[in-house]
Amino acid sequence: MTQTAARRTSRNAPAPGRRLGKDVADLLVEFSVAVHRYTMYPANHPTLAPAADALLTRLAKLLEDEPQLTLGVAHRQLVINGHTTDGTHPILSDLAGRLHAHHIGAIRFTLDLTRPALEGLLGVLAEGDEDPIGLRGADRIPSWPGVTLFPIGYQDLALDDEGNPTADDQVMQLWLGLAAAAMAGETLRTETERTGIPKPSQVAAHLRGEKAPAYDEAIVGYLLQIADRLAESGESADPVRERIRELVAELDRPTLQRILQMGGDAQRRRHIVRQAFRGLGGTASLKLLEAAASTSGQEIPVLLMRMLTKLSFHADKGAQTVRPLVTHAVRESVDQLLDAWVPDHANPEGYVRILDEFSRTSPALRPAGRGSTFKRTALPVIQMAIEVDAYGDMVEQAVDELLTKGGLELIAPLVEGETNTAAGARIRQRLASPERIDALADVDQISDEALERLVAMVGAEQAVAPLLRLLSESSSRSLRRSVFNQLTHMGEHVGRAITPFLEDPRWYVVRNMLELVAALPERPAGLSTLHYASHPDLRVRRAALPLALKEPEARARALTLAIRESDERMVRTGLLELKEELPAGIVPLVITHCLDDDEQSVSLRLLAIRVLAPSADPQVRDALLKVAGPGRSLFGRPRLGDLAAPEGVLVRAALEALVRGWRADPHVAPLLKAAEKTRDADVRSILEGTGSLLGTVGDEVAVHAEPEMDL
Repeated sequence: MTQTAARRTSRNAPAPGRRLGKDVADLLVEFSVAVHRYTMYPANHPTLAPAADALLTRLAKLLEDEPQLTLGVAHRQLVINGHTTDGTHPILSDLAGRLHAHHIGAIRFTLDLTRPALEGLLGVLAEGDEDPIGLRGADRIPSWPGVTLFPIGYQDLALDDEGNPTADDQVMQLWLGLAAAAMAGETLRTETERTGIPKPSQVAAHLRGEKAPAYDEAIVGYLLQIADRLAESGESADPVRERIRELVAELDRPTLQRILQMGGDAQRRRHIVRQAFRGLGGTASLKLLEAAASTSGQEIPVLLMRMLTKLSFHADKGAQTVRPLVTHAVRESVDQLLDAWVPDHANPEGYVRILDEFSRTSPALRPAGRGSTFKRTALPVIQMAIEVDAYGDMVEQAVDELLTKGGLELIAPLVEGETNTAAGARIRQRLASPERIDALADVDQISDEALERLVAMVGAEQAVAPLLRLLSESSSRSLRRSVFNQLTHMGEHVGRAITPFLEDPRWYVVRNMLELVAALPERPAGLSTLHYASHPDLRVRRAALPLALKEPEARARALTLAIRESDERMVRTGLLELKEELPAGIVPLVITHCLDDDEQSVSLRLLAIRVLAPSADPQVRDALLKVAGPGRSLFGRPRLGDLAAPEGVLVRAALEALVRGWRADPHVAPLLKAAEKTRDADVRSILEGTGSLLGTVGDEVAVHAEPEMDL
């Protein structure tokens, strides 16, 4: 073999995994730069000629040893003599995008290339894609000596006699692009004019023949796009869907392997297979799966392929009620299978184990363990068990595993209502057990709808105790909130079961149970909460006080406990309960809060004045005088407190209470006389009876409106 021939053989050999040689890479960069310059500058601009000369020099160098050079075009990549460009390379991906936008599938350069021909090509590519070259009629597609363009789309295809879609249909255009890439443009144009839309058998015949490897990348690019479109499309895409099925059926395994090997890496092969099972289904997808496995160096156990074949048949031709479930199971199975493929070890131990476990349907078989690999197969195991009516330890473990992962909402729809297999009925029976609620202890969260479904299966009377245990024991705030919401709708069942939990030594359990009692539509019969208003933990007392205040026989004692509290929140709750009625025995306690200017806030003292104002007790009068006139003048006469200080609002409120209830009292008269001498507008309006502060104090709201649970 001559040195020239050796170089030619080496350059033409397929090498999808190799990087581009320097000469080829430089050529593509020069091509991209030239197209970019012709796009930016007008004709005859001085920068255009050097760009064309540089590109012509690169092409001439590569054409020295070869009669022709073919550049294949995919969406974001270029293929030249078996070398594939990096789809993330900004310059080369831009060039591929420009050519693809023109619906150009390939460009062929030959030895008779001239500079005017190259300038003509660059000028046409720079015109923009408003009038794509590949969509023009045959008489409008430009040609030059040494340059041939192969289009990938046709604009004049009409509906045939059988009503097949035209090229206006986007999915059909992708089919035409695939056919053009496979049939080398000119051949496709001739056969299309004679037969209409190219048939799968015609495309398959060209793919099976001796074909330049540069086109395989374009084929895979179109397969990726078509697979994505079909996965998202409905019945309107059935004509193309059927063509792809026929095409795959026509192709032999070596051809499929060659296309997948040449044109795509492992990730793209897996993507094509995933989308095929979503958009094609049936035999075609399984054939692609086998070819992709062989190309990627993977082995699929015979049992698994048999199972997938069986399920695919049910997904395509089974009963309407079964198809959605089986289709989902097949997709999940294939996804897990593809995720288990690793490049360095075709059959690692865990991979083989999961496939072997997954292919078995006998109820007597046990899984190898409770590892993460089995957890990933839990839902498909349940779905297959219902479909093939198989039940055993493996299915029970799958139910338990999925339940502990928060997957109840995935299981429940499979077994609700009238199940069509005995296995489905047994799974439902297993779910309808209080132990299944206890099993949620390790779950981080569960939706309210899913928990409601589980309670309905178990029954409210049987479910309430394990729900209360979850509320007491779960470390998940989200789960406790869902359980709390569920229990609030279970009324009398909660009342009968909650007492033991109220005696729990843990403060937070008692507090949460009291908040649950407060949220129930009706108070459980015979339940007294006064005892908890004296609990050692403040948080429990806060939860118990509003409940005890609603018990007629405990109200007086609860009020006393509240007013004596050191916690301002509880004192405020008690004072708000006293707005309409002030028992004589509590007056001294309220006076204490009214006068305490060290510990209590101004707002709490103001509330105490509001509560005391209607009272005729002389103790109240004396307390109000101390607040409104705490000082004396140099001559011993009473005077108002500092109206400009933050406590000035207390002075005004106390003065208003004295005016309302004690204006004629001789003990009050000196202070009122002193108040008449002030120029303060609020004081003047109070004395005249036209202003009021006390009327707004009662507008305060209880601060205990929301539960203080750690949910």
